[in-house]
Parts: sequence; structure tokens; C-alpha cells
Amino acid sequence: MPLDTGGVTNLHLRADGERDPGLADTYMPTIDTGPDIGTALKSAREFRGLTLQDVADSTRIRRAYLAAIEDMRLEELPSRPFTIGYVRAYANALGMDGDAAVERFKLDEPAQDEPLRAPVGVRRDGDPRVMAIVIVGLLIVGAIVMWNIAQRAMSEQAPPAANAPEASAVGLP
Repeated sequence: MPLDTGGVTNLHLRADGERDPGLADTYMPTIDTGPDIGTALKSAREFRGLTLQDVADSTRIRRAYLAAIEDMRLEELPSRPFTIGYVRAYANALGMDGDAAVERFKLDEPAQDEPLRAPVGVRRDGDPRVMAIVIVGLLIVGAIVMWNIAQRAMSEQAPPAANAPEASAVGLP
């Protein structure tokens, strides 16, 4: 049976109605809260009353990535350097020490020598303009080669040029 508090939502009030900062702040989550860094970040986010979307908007990190960090589903995240940057930014957005969060992440998930991968959902397609420039260049080179071949063929088929008679044959001294 739930406890009826009579509509009291904040049990940390002083007699004058102000919030008692000393008592509630002792329970504030830290980087070391929980079994892993994801749990610590989630606890800190919930303590501050933020949603994943609030943190995603302030850090510009996808909400799906933040949820994956909280649940430590690293296979859904991009490569390790990106993930480390996301953990640092997430901790900084919550007012925590980003470098300490990264160290905790490295302790929780030791480095595995994996090659770098692009962030999930990013494709590396070539620039179509480069291919168009290469094709135009090849067409120009081909046209020049064909023009040279045609010029040689026409010069071989042309009748020999009439030579002027030599001066001695005309009878000039």
C-alpha cells in the first residue's frame, strides 16, 4: 500500500518553506554511483530532473546514443573515440567532471584494439562532381588523340604539294 504524504512532494523543506540544501545534496549522484558509468550518468540526469531529449539538445548528441551509453550498449555506438567524447560531453552537461567520467568509462570498458568506424548512420559516398570531372577530362584527352590521328591520316592521303621549279631549271643565271 502506497504511503499517503498528503500531497507533499518535497520532504526536504525548512520551516520557512525553503529547500534545505544540506540534506538533499548529500544524496547527489557522482561519477562513482552505480555499477558502471552509464548508471551514474543516468542517476545524475534523473536527479537533475532532465530527460534524455534535454541532454541531447544541450550536447547535440543523438538521444539514441545517450540511451545506449546509459545502458552500456556499446555495440550501438560509433567507435571508441567518438564514444569517449560523448561520455565526456554528457558528464559536462550534467555538471560533472568529464575527464573523471572518461576515466570511469575506461575502467568499466577496457580498450579493445578495434579499427575506427564512422558514426552509425553516416555513409561515405564519393563526391559525384569528382567523377564528372574525371569523365570530362577523359573525353577531352580522347578528342585530342582522335584529332591527331585524323590529321595524320589526312596528311598521308593528301596529294604531294607541287614544288616550285628550281632556279637553274628555268634558265636563270
